[in-house]
Amino acid sequence: MSVIVSWCHALGHYERMYFKLAHDTLGHWGNVKSYAAICSSYYWPHMQKELKTMYVPACEACQQNKSSTSRLAGPLHPLFMPNGHCDSVAMDFVGPLPEDDGFNCILTITDRLGSDLHTVPCRTDILAKDLATLFFQTNGSSERSNRTIIQAIRFHVKRNQQGWAHALPLVWFNHMNTINASTGFTPFQLHSGRHPRVIPPLVFNHTERSPDSIGAAKLIKQLDTNVMEVQDNLLLTKSNQAYHVDKARRPETVYANGDKVMLSMFHRRRDFMQRGDNQVAKFMVRWDGPYLVNYPIFDPDTGEDQHFVEHILDSWRRGCGKQNLVRWKGFGVEHDEWLLGACVNNLEALNVYLRENNLDP
Repeated sequence: MSVIVSWCHALGHYERMYFKLAHDTLGHWGNVKSYAAICSSYYWPHMQKELKTMYVPACEACQQNKSSTSRLAGPLHPLFMPNGHCDSVAMDFVGPLPEDDGFNCILTITDRLGSDLHTVPCRTDILAKDLATLFFQTNGSSERSNRTIIQAIRFHVKRNQQGWAHALPLVWFNHMNTINASTGFTPFQLHSGRHPRVIPPLVFNHTERSPDSIGAAKLIKQLDTNVMEVQDNLLLTKSNQAYHVDKARRPETVYANGDKVMLSMFHRRRDFMQRGDNQVAKFMVRWDGPYLVNYPIFDPDTGEDQHFVEHILDSWRRGCGKQNLVRWKGFGVEHDEWLLGACVNNLEALNVYLRENNLDP
């Protein structure tokens, strides 16, 4: 969302006319090129400043069609910290992929604490009930690691991009047996207390105790300790990420009632492209609007939206009662509405309307 600037009304008629010739007619270039086009023929005090700070930023066509070059607004808000295993589960799809054994997509299901991951071959047209079956078959544990999964699969697919479905078990095992940079543990360690030995040691330790000899209570205690250490590591990682990301962001924009804003068309451009109706994203507007900001006011008793009558515009008798045409505060003429007289009898707006039109109550 972007705030729309509307300062053109502060300019005089002739200033707007000449700026329109230099800016709108010549192709909506920036303030430097627009000023270069006009400065050789016209001059008045503060002409360049008015063009740069008032006319060009307020051009509605520019705001709709030019991409934003400013930094992202607002601080980073990391996701909440899971309290334990499978307390928070993430699901995502990787695809569409080339057809392989009847599959064209990968479902990744991850425990956000980092203790488990499942990669399940499926299809992009899978139904919700079938997806739920897959989820419970995989114990509902996963991690959103699409980039890691795709990168690992590249080492196993053939030149014709077949074989990725058969490679998923090996990719899953390698992922589960690799230390996570954020948690400091392998998912196998968090899931079962230890991880499989892949690289044989130079000297085998015959005295190494198995999990059975450690004892169930001690193993559970160790897993709990690992979880607490993982939470500390994840919290530190999230704090570091937020610190470095926020350095490159501008302050958060606070919108007030009555502000005019432009809405980003990024996702709608993507929807148009997926529809396949011969539209290209390059020619689609970047912003849509302007729209008026209007925050709903909630009734503390019911929790429902609460709106206020700004003016009563008209009144007419219907049957034994009256109806009143009201203008809602913060809304335009298109939202004017006829209300029964009982709905406005106790409003100050009704008293004002009667007084201004010399009518009896």
